[in-house]
Amino acid sequence: MKPISPTLNLPLVCSVLGCLLTLATASAAQTSGTWKWLWNDAPQSGSGARLKKDFELADAAVKEAVLRVDCDNGAKVFLNGELVATNLDWQKPTTADVKKVLRAGKNEMLVEATNKGAAAAFVASLTLKLNDNMERVILTDASWSAAALGGEDWKPAKVVADYGARPWGDVFGKRDDSAPLSVTKEERKGKPKARGPVSTTPEEVAQP
Repeated sequence: MKPISPTLNLPLVCSVLGCLLTLATASAAQTSGTWKWLWNDAPQSGSGARLKKDFELADAAVKEAVLRVDCDNGAKVFLNGELVATNLDWQKPTTADVKKVLRAGKNEMLVEATNKGAAAAFVASLTLKLNDNMERVILTDASWSAAALGGEDWKPAKVVADYGARPWGDVFGKRDDSAPLSVTKEERKGKPKARGPVSTTPEEVAQP
């Protein structure tokens, strides 16, 4: 008697492989292309933009909170009304510890961005490490609102490009180009002070 050789149900195998490929593609689509460079569509958008994002936090949920921002050409970022980061050069992203500025319930991130040339865009990420060891990341994406500088006519933000796209590329991945900048007392009072790049500390942010 000849041994019985197993047979493959080729239509079934192809169907399963097709499903797996579809799932993998869908997963990649959910994780890539969601991080965006943003601006606004107002008539005077060439000179600047206001960008805003509201988000909710549970009570005492955050152990660490790191904000990274970059803007072509420059931006000031406010969290719950406090100036937490100033970015002066799109080739030198700004990093800030913003844990002490966060609060339970509704939080608001507001950006005052300016532009000096043809290309204009802002990108940011807020990484939150929570007490339950989970991590939450708030990115600039199509859920943000935008308005003209000095305006309050908030509309959906304009998506300029995916993060990583030209002409900016992977700005946060260029460690040699990254330069965290602090927010000094003089800057909060409208008195710029010349200085080299240093880290933003929670104590500096918390001071009146």
